[in-house]
Amino acid sequence: LGVEETITSNDVEDIFRYARHGRGEEMEKLLEAGIPINVRDEYGSTLLIIACQNGNKKIAKNVLRRGGNINGRNFKGNTALHYCYQCK
Repeated sequence: LGVEETITSNDVEDIFRYARHGRGEEMEKLLEAGIPINVRDEYGSTLLIIACQNGNKKIAKNVLRRGGNINGRNFKGNTALHYCYQCK
């Protein structure tokens, strides 16, 4: 028997903030707590999209290694690759 941690909306907000600012260790803890790698924010963006928008190569690589969907689109129809090109 283990103690289950519940994921809150604050945890989801935090993981996107961590992806945005390149805070991999904190992000990893929330992923291990059960947040899905392809979770979406209120704009439909995934962690991979957020990492690419902000030029966080290390975060993007980690998300891809964990099975992040490279073809996932946000609500505007953009993928992580769109942002890699646009944001260089």
